[in-house]
Amino acid sequence: MSWTRYLWALPNSLIGLIFVPVAAFTRGGVALVDGVLELHGPVIAWTLTHCIPLSSGVVAMTLGHVVLGRDREALAQTRAHERVHVRQYERWGPAFIPAYLLASLRELGDRLRAIGAPLHFRRGDPARELVRLASESGAGAVHVNRDHTAHARSRDQRVAAALAEAGSELIGHEGITCAEPARIVTGDGHPFRVFTPFSRAWLEATRRDPVPSSRSWASE
Repeated sequence: MSWTRYLWALPNSLIGLIFVPVAAFTRGGVALVDGVLELHGPVIAWTLTHCIPLSSGVVAMTLGHVVLGRDREALAQTRAHERVHVRQYERWGPAFIPAYLLASLRELGDRLRAIGAPLHFRRGDPARELVRLASESGAGAVHVNRDHTAHARSRDQRVAAALAEAGSELIGHEGITCAEPARIVTGDGHPFRVFTPFSRAWLEATRRDPVPSSRSWASE
């Protein structure tokens, strides 16, 4: 294979190479298969299961010429499929991840439009733009998935105040994470201050049930 393909995909491969020491030093495995580096291990398995925004995570993921898998069996079973992504990285290079995300966004827009709820793109201060959108659509409430970072909480407080002043309401729901972080607390009911015990509690926390896709939404 021409080295130009490796160089063209290198920016994406570098992201995957970050996991080489993770696999090597956490009872994982590193193997070169047909010019592609395959990595697996318990930390990688946890990452693919809990850090991908899908209800059950993913079994494997390709980053340039690096493939991450939950274990050897997962890498073997998904090899043909993941090689398709390798060829896509070789064709698109650094543009593949943005192109993949844009294509996914377009598909999401098409699916939502088919059930009567087209996507709306707004740019600006959320506290201003959501008030405008609620006013334009006549919405009495704006429903969002709760985020849990300090910035997100501050933003949502401003949005809630702006909507309340305009006669509407902000309603938050679970959906960003598979387990609600605010409910993962110490034995005495306080938030964790150290990551390791928090991560253990996170792994043991009850996962929310995925909600079935809607077949139709009322939308104007």
